[in-house]
Amino acid sequence: MPESLTRQQRLDLVAELCPRYGRRRACDSAEAARARVLQILGPADRAEVTADYVLMRAVDRFAAGQLSLEDLYRCRVLAYYMVFAAGGEEWARWGVAASVNPGDFPDRDEDADPDTDLFAPPVPAGPPWRSASPGE
Repeated sequence: MPESLTRQQRLDLVAELCPRYGRRRACDSAEAARARVLQILGPADRAEVTADYVLMRAVDRFAAGQLSLEDLYRCRVLAYYMVFAAGGEEWARWGVAASVNPGDFPDRDEDADPDTDLFAPPVPAGPPWRSASPGE
């Protein structure tokens, strides 16, 4: 068994799990990540399936030789998404999922031009781990 994954192997696992080109994948939401984790680790019995639980159980299983290095890394990525993806643990803790949407404010002037300096710049095309060639 290899001691670590290569950079390309890690990138391939992230690409397998995370949303791309509009297809549903495990990292689309905390619930989807949780469901994928349960496929890897098996049922949780009475335990609450949190990111901490996933990491502890994955490390225990890996140390016992019951989980591959690839699945250990999958669990690591999925635990991250269980915390930070839509509906995740941090959303619930800090109230981000409180269903406040742009335009929900009653004193908003409908005719005013939006302040475009507040918007984030557009996301570059392609996977984030590969930079575009200088000619593109």
